[in-house]
Amino acid sequence: MLSLTRVPRLTVALLLCASTSAAFLASSAQAQVIERNLPPPAQGDGGVVLAPEQLGASRDATPLGVTVSGIRLIGPKEQVEASPPTGVTISAIGAMSAERVAGPLSNYIGQPLSAKLIGDMQAAIARVYREAGYPFVAITLPVQEVTSGVVQLQVSEFRYGKVTTNGAKAGSEDGVLSQVRTADGGRIRADLLEEDLDWLNRYPYRSVQGVFSPGDQAGETALTLEVAPRKPWEIFAGWSNTGTGATGRQRYFAGFGAGMPSLGNSFLSYQATGSDDFWSAPGSIASGASSPRYFSQAARLVMPLAARQSLEIAPNYVATRQNGDPATFAFTNEVLEIPVIYRTALSNILPGTYLGDLMIGAVGRHVSRRSYFDGTDIGGANADQFELVFGWAMNRADAHGRTTVLARVVGNPGGVLGGNSAANWNAYSSGRVDRANYAYATLDLGRLTRLPGGLAYVTQFSGLLGTRTLPDTSQLAIGGMSATRGYVLEDASVDRGFYWRNEVCLPSFSLFGRNMAGGFKDDLSPYGFLDLGFGYNYGYDGLLGHVEAEKSSLAGIGAGLDYRHGSHVQASLAAGHALSSARETRAGDWTVQARLFLSY
Repeated sequence: MLSLTRVPRLTVALLLCASTSAAFLASSAQAQVIERNLPPPAQGDGGVVLAPEQLGASRDATPLGVTVSGIRLIGPKEQVEASPPTGVTISAIGAMSAERVAGPLSNYIGQPLSAKLIGDMQAAIARVYREAGYPFVAITLPVQEVTSGVVQLQVSEFRYGKVTTNGAKAGSEDGVLSQVRTADGGRIRADLLEEDLDWLNRYPYRSVQGVFSPGDQAGETALTLEVAPRKPWEIFAGWSNTGTGATGRQRYFAGFGAGMPSLGNSFLSYQATGSDDFWSAPGSIASGASSPRYFSQAARLVMPLAARQSLEIAPNYVATRQNGDPATFAFTNEVLEIPVIYRTALSNILPGTYLGDLMIGAVGRHVSRRSYFDGTDIGGANADQFELVFGWAMNRADAHGRTTVLARVVGNPGGVLGGNSAANWNAYSSGRVDRANYAYATLDLGRLTRLPGGLAYVTQFSGLLGTRTLPDTSQLAIGGMSATRGYVLEDASVDRGFYWRNEVCLPSFSLFGRNMAGGFKDDLSPYGFLDLGFGYNYGYDGLLGHVEAEKSSLAGIGAGLDYRHGSHVQASLAAGHALSSARETRAGDWTVQARLFLSY
């Protein structure tokens, strides 16, 4: 009989690892989420200052003794006619389609004439111009005789007059003006101007606001681009409890942002995030079995290339350690990814189409897993990814709120990088991913709708459509504070699925008074939420045999608070009650998650 004490310790480790490590890798291959902690996105807060729409000059509905038999619109250089025709007629009002303007006016024919009705006509015409994207228009009632029942309104669409800047640094005025598409005497298209200002305000260390004022000539309006520079750097730090059970819930992060105006207003941001054992021993990074349970560092570099075009590079490194059972085993995972994305306004390609941005780019990624016994490396696997990305993004405000859209199609052709092969992925995922070529699509929708009484409804949908098993770096996590609240991050990560978040926000209020020392303001915004998530993971033939397909259904209800103190303190708290069971969370459990962000 062979005495086990005579077998070298490493040999024992290898014998034990044949089952322990295989079981762990097979388990970890089943949709383990990759926790990313990227630098916060930065954006200026400028925009267009528009005159408020006047919805009628009078609310007096007293009949004037005449029934409306016609409405005639005349241009700014035309005179009132002595005998205007009945019905709706359009004269020389400019470039706006006569049919489009006439449509809503026909509803007023046959109604008793009143001051209120005339105001409603004016508002209807202004609304047509605003909805068409040309909000700067004056509709006036010239002196006339209306005993015939025909009302004549004079329509004057304003056009660009002088365009100037104010507050821009010396020598940068032309650079700001060249980014705004205006022409002397040209029509003022609101969505075009909003797009130009949006791109100018993507540089976070200034704000650019378009302010209109009366022009020097009749029918003109002057545009001043008000530029407000800010200090070109910031530092930030914070905490959250949004980690995983295997790598620790606590997350501490710190980082910085910096503008580079000498490089065409490029800007850079960086963030390091770690579990509590990283911050107590930062020298333990990449030390194998003794490395921190979680550590990541991520950066974002945005470089403007030309008008309404940019290149974004966002490298990200994530390293985790999990202890096995028995504790003499440890397993580490590393992910290094470098997305490079070119973005352009759609109007650069299709002039006159102001529907957001197009994106095209690629992501290179390297992943590796290692196993350790008593601190000794006993093997692992690695693989590469090369994904091509094509997408469309839009951010659009309207009279009732704001809508955001981000749609992407992603594909991996296989190859390009050495480890981007079926053999590497089969080994790395323990059989869960057996092909390097795949494709999937993602869709993110957001909507904020203002409601009466200071309430607001906020909804967010995020979905992933994959047609086969996907690498864990490409899956969608449907649980957690940023997804279905009431659950944790590792509850479900899927090949195909979605989460749908819904909030009703109460009116915000100040905890310490609106007029605080230093001019700071604070806002506390309470809300209630109902979140839903659904996901599906495809079955596969793994290292330990066939694994059946898996469905995940999440539903969480609860309440939360968002707090902001000036631009220096942001805090979020969400308490969610799980209505269904998941991998870690049971139905009936409460999950409380929070995040604190401090910046200067």
